Amino acid sequence: MIELIEEGLAQEQWTGLVYLMGFGPQHDFSPLYVGKAERRGKIHAVSKNIANIRRNPDKFARWGYGLDYHLGDLSHAMFGFSAYRGPTGKYRRWAQTLFAVTDPPTLHRPVSMLLLPWFEGSRGPSGFQGSVASAEKEVIALASALHSEWLLNVDGR
Repeated sequence: MIELIEEGLAQEQWTGLVYLMGFGPQHDFSPLYVGKAERRGKIHAVSKNIANIRRNPDKFARWGYGLDYHLGDLSHAMFGFSAYRGPTGKYRRWAQTLFAVTDPPTLHRPVSMLLLPWFEGSRGPSGFQGSVASAEKEVIALASALHSEWLLNVDGR
């Protein structure tokens, strides 16, 4: 992920990436979660989630260790660390789906990540050009139609 983002930031037309966490090898991949990391932030030209990716483990393209980031919230749900808020239902579902037991943490099955770099003019599964955000929504819809029993993306939660 580090190299992919650093290479992307060096290219003007790179707009971010879509990521899929899932079970199984590439030829038999079942998505569990679809997300995105965009180049541009809400305020800054480069999102704080990917800026200095090599040195920002708290954010790490939404996979960081802080609360409001995937690994931090998953750890909070699994181990009940004290924080400014309690664990969320979203990450309790992640923990139940991913782990057979929490002590020691043991996955049900190996989990892998698929990282899809996104450029201006890239086309989603429908064949239409779109933004990183539109591609994420399209991939979530497709994954939901094909793998609804596993998919952890849930609107409104």
